[in-house]
Order: sequence, then structure tokens, then C-alpha cells
Amino acid sequence: MRLRMTIYKDDYSICLSTIDNGIMDLLRTSRNDERIWKWCRQTSLISDIDQENWYRKINSDSSIKMFSIRKHGSCEVFGVCGFTDINHLHQRAEFSLYVLPEFWHNGIGTEALEVLIWHGFNAFNFRNIWGETFDGNPALKIFEKIGFEVTGKRPEFYYKNGKYLDAHLVNISREKWLSMQS
Repeated sequence: MRLRMTIYKDDYSICLSTIDNGIMDLLRTSRNDERIWKWCRQTSLISDIDQENWYRKINSDSSIKMFSIRKHGSCEVFGVCGFTDINHLHQRAEFSLYVLPEFWHNGIGTEALEVLIWHGFNAFNFRNIWGETFDGNPALKIFEKIGFEVTGKRPEFYYKNGKYLDAHLVNISREKWLSMQS
């Protein structure tokens, strides 16, 4: 049996909770939504089997920690975020985040990412948290707003929907995060 965990940060209405099997259909449907899918690295729609395999992997692979995004006291899921490619030796991880389209433009993504980053630097003792996003993704503004810096560009790095896409790398260090908190 898996231990249920919820992460709270004072003054935030968002909390991050362990992903349970009961929300797998919602997550698969949302990842297959064109508004989300076009910004993800996946090149085909996610099947039920793909989703089951992902769920098994996030529960067995110590280099991945994924969470559902919820409001305090609510069972409603607003999206998913977490860490992948966790490297404890180098104290770093890649972040992942998506908010269901019906909840866009109300601060949920920003707040969820801030709670996630806070958790990464405090609970996991990361020195660096990084991410990657396609050219043109409006979420890049959110990343920069909370302190991520664009540290690189991968020209024509991914092939999707018949064209090559540039990818932007973003990074935030623990030192920068802490300096922004004071």
C-alpha cells in the first residue's frame, strides 16, 4: 500500500498530493487534449496502457516524484506537477507541470510551481531545478515570473506534427530562489 502524501506551504491555497489510480482517466484525457498535448514531448496520444505504465513507473522509479494539484480541502484535481530525472548525487531534477485548460489564467499553475520548487529545495535539498519547453509556449512567462532563467536553446530539437521545434532550457538555483524569498 502506498503512503498518501500532501504538501502544503503557508499562504498558498494550492497543495500537492500523491497521485492515486482513481484520477488516471482524467489525467490521460487532459494530456491528450490538444491544448496541453501540443506543449508536451509526447508524439502520439496516450492510450490506457500507456497511462497504466506511467502510473506504475511513477510509483516504482525513485527518480520521479509526481503530484496532483489541488486546492486545500478539495478533491478536485487542477493539474499535475512533479520532478523527473531526479539526481541525488548532483542535487538536481527536471520539473514537470500542466494545468487542465479549464483552470488556466487564474494563477493555479504559478502557485503550484512555486510550491513544487519550494518542496524541491527544502525536502529534496536540490541545488538546481531545470525544465524545458517548446518555443512559443506561454508557460515560459510563468517560469520566468517565479525566477527561472532561460539558460539555453536547443534549435530544432524535437520533431512533432510534421515540423522541428526549438526547445528552451530554464533553470533556477537554490541560491537564487532563497534570495527571491527574502
